Amino acid sequence: MVLRDLKVPGNLVFVGGRSATLTGSGSGSVSWRNVYIVDAAGGGDFTTIQAAITAAAAASPAPSATNPWLVLITGGLYTETLTLSAHVHVSGVGRAATRIDHSAGTLTSVDNVTISNLTFQSNNVTPFTFSHSVFRLVNVRIDGTGGGSTVTASDGVFEDVQFLGIGVTLSGASMQARPVFNACFVALTSSLPGIAGSGYGFWDGCAFSVDGSASSNVGFGLSTKASFSGCSVMVHSGGVIVSGTYTGCRFHLTGQSSSNGVSMSVTGPAIFSGCHISQSGSYAGANGAAISLVNTQAGSISFVGCDIRFTSPSFGGLFFFTAGFSSAASVYPVTFDGCNIETTPDVTYNGSLFEFASGITGNVVVNLNGCRINAGFFSSLPVSTASGGVIRWMGNNVILHRIPVITGTGTGAMITVDHKPCTELNAVTETAFCSGRVSAPAGGLVDATLLLSAEHDDGIENDTFTDVNGTDLTAHTSDTGGSWTARSGTFQVQGNVASNQALAGTISLYTYSIGTANGLLIGEPNLTTSQGGLVFRWADSSNYWRAITTIVGSGRLRLIKRVAGVETTVADVAPVGTPLTVSFVGDQIRVWLGDNLLIDVADSALSANTGVGLYGTFIGSGSRPTIDNFFFYPGGTVDITTEVKDGAERKNFDRTASVVSTSVPVVHNTYVRHSIVAAIDSAIVNGPGEDLIGARVTLDALGTDIVALRVHGIEIRTLSSVNENGTRVPASGVPYR
Repeated sequence: MVLRDLKVPGNLVFVGGRSATLTGSGSGSVSWRNVYIVDAAGGGDFTTIQAAITAAAAASPAPSATNPWLVLITGGLYTETLTLSAHVHVSGVGRAATRIDHSAGTLTSVDNVTISNLTFQSNNVTPFTFSHSVFRLVNVRIDGTGGGSTVTASDGVFEDVQFLGIGVTLSGASMQARPVFNACFVALTSSLPGIAGSGYGFWDGCAFSVDGSASSNVGFGLSTKASFSGCSVMVHSGGVIVSGTYTGCRFHLTGQSSSNGVSMSVTGPAIFSGCHISQSGSYAGANGAAISLVNTQAGSISFVGCDIRFTSPSFGGLFFFTAGFSSAASVYPVTFDGCNIETTPDVTYNGSLFEFASGITGNVVVNLNGCRINAGFFSSLPVSTASGGVIRWMGNNVILHRIPVITGTGTGAMITVDHKPCTELNAVTETAFCSGRVSAPAGGLVDATLLLSAEHDDGIENDTFTDVNGTDLTAHTSDTGGSWTARSGTFQVQGNVASNQALAGTISLYTYSIGTANGLLIGEPNLTTSQGGLVFRWADSSNYWRAITTIVGSGRLRLIKRVAGVETTVADVAPVGTPLTVSFVGDQIRVWLGDNLLIDVADSALSANTGVGLYGTFIGSGSRPTIDNFFFYPGGTVDITTEVKDGAERKNFDRTASVVSTSVPVVHNTYVRHSIVAAIDSAIVNGPGEDLIGARVTLDALGTDIVALRVHGIEIRTLSSVNENGTRVPASGVPYR
């Protein structure tokens, strides 16, 4: 017979042996080795796909990696519910030619199967489940004709697959079990769940087309474990919700007139690295914004090396921070590192570059390191919100163009310097110099602060404890150089680890007398069915602070104060990192896990108390809590004199414009802000023409236990000024030199 008798479009080439000579015409006598032809018109071996798969699976010898079978499907529409079999591959003759209506059931993957060159169509809600690592779809179209359909994928490889009118739910439980999508195309609408789920998923070089609605956004990358590389996302209408990691991706947001007023809504954790984001839609809703930042409670939001451009003149703000930033003492980091943020020149927008919801009560830290921002005529960078939240602007080498400041409210731009040591002062009369330029109107200084920290050489640590298992902590005063006092329960040392061996449900609490109300405290809790942490500002069993990490629930970091026996949770955040570190200086209490500052709160309660210690509670059954690598550095005070100069570079420092500060609190490796606004203010009274600011800090006296004062730089915040063209320009932060 000739090939055309098989009624297969195009040319077929089989590589390998052939067990018999082809004869007949459409009589089912085809006998290529390990190949079955399916033709609904009767021109092949079978008229249904399932019959061919079943026959191949029953072949002898059985299908295997070295003896695979192929079910080749000719053109046409096949309405079947398929059950796949290992090592039996399925191929059509093209996505347009071979179509399978799989509406009656769910297609479930098996290992060692490749499906290629065909189209699945289905109006089933859950038509496909892919959960095997050696399973592939190649050049396949999946068409959810009924709408609202989802594919569940926890494993497998998908190459050049079109997902049309169908969502994808990621459920890969680990990095080893995860679906991989290469060069795929996904069309999402408001009636679909989008890219959803909580599992892993890798998308490389894929394209996404989003058609939302005026009232809702389409979910995209909602799994925080999803990773997108080199992908393109086109939003035609409505908006898109994103989470996960995006590297080298392109987002083009062209949605129009969405009543929810958001083009892209970002929920942490989310990282955009080397991405291009452009926006040209119109979003005029109540919180209308090009990009809405939802919260960072579950993780930070970062834009690194991104090019972000906006061309629409009609929305409330470029970046809108929602009321999700609402845990009062929590620190929410949002980073723009090395980004270019630009709007259409000379377009008047409805709102600010950064807008903040009135419900924000947390500490939002916006880091603008190395960014260039050319953002049209926007209003101020705010420093607080209506609900009491604090907005902190940080970063160095930031270029801001045309961001005026609303002088009537007294707010202004505050871009702080990078926190790293500038000068160490070890002896009396030694000096540190900070200089920079500031453009401000006369009398327009809002505040100025020195960034200080201390070097301390007398920390205590439990790594020097005698390595005797079961020894009570009070026996180790000679190791630490201080006296431990048992308050409740029993802490024991087990192989250089302080372990709580108390009975279930009781609290173990030990304190160490420090003789100072300020300090830096470090410990490394290791938790199983327990909670452990650090105690500080201890007065008695009814009055103290504690910072604890706990595995109760999903695991939390909590800052708790106990006053007159009544406990109040001041902060409760998701834990990230180790060790646990607490600094307490004056009214300011900061709590880190690893390098992550998670809690930053001002509270004067118990600020004069001087004890620190260990805390542990045993819950349920299992191992007790342990706390290793215990360090404590007591705080101290220094006396300094700050002199300033302004104007010409060769102008001397002005001792009349100086401030003598005594008993300035400083703590080891902890940044402390000390106001010198009185000295700086007298130096810039001449207005913007006198724009060079210099500060000389002289060490007058080192307090007890402090061996060096570190001067990191100065922060200055001013009202805006007017340049020679009469245009109002922003204030400039003053970095150290």
